[in-house]
Amino acid sequence: MGWWKFILRKMRHGTRLFGIEGLWFVRDWILLGLITLSLKGGGYRRTRQWLKGLAGTSDADGVNSDLPVKNICRQCAIARRNFPWNTCLRGSLLLWFLLRCQGFESEICFGSAYIDAKFSAHAWVELGGRVLNDRPDIRSQYQVFACSPDLFPL
Repeated sequence: MGWWKFILRKMRHGTRLFGIEGLWFVRDWILLGLITLSLKGGGYRRTRQWLKGLAGTSDADGVNSDLPVKNICRQCAIARRNFPWNTCLRGSLLLWFLLRCQGFESEICFGSAYIDAKFSAHAWVELGGRVLNDRPDIRSQYQVFACSPDLFPL
C-alpha cells in the first residue's frame, strides 16, 4: 500500500498548480501513464504510431514561435519530475507528441555512451537542431545513433 501513498503525494504536488497549468499537469500525467502502458504492451514503434495518429495534423505547421515551445517543455518537465515511472524515453515521447499536436515537427534522438564503464542509452527531443528537454551539450556526451522523425518507419 506504500506505493499508493507515493503516487498520491506526487499527484498532490502537481495539482497545487493553479488554473490551466493544473489541468495540463493532470493531462500530462495521464498521457505518461498511457505511454508507459503502450511501451510495455506494444513497444516503441507501436506507441509512436499511436501517438502520431492521436496528434493528427495541425494547421499551425511550421510555426516558429518560441513561447509555446517553452511552455510545453516546462509543463512536460513538471509532469516528468512528479511521475513515479519517469524515463527519458517516456518524457521524450510525451514532449514529441505535445509539440506535434501544436504543429511543430520535432525529432526524437537516441544516443549511447559508456559512462563509468557502464553502457548508457538516452533519448531526447530536438526541434530545428536545438535540444529541448535536456542539456544543450547532450550530443557531446552521447554518440547519436538515430535522430530522425522517420527513424522507425510506421
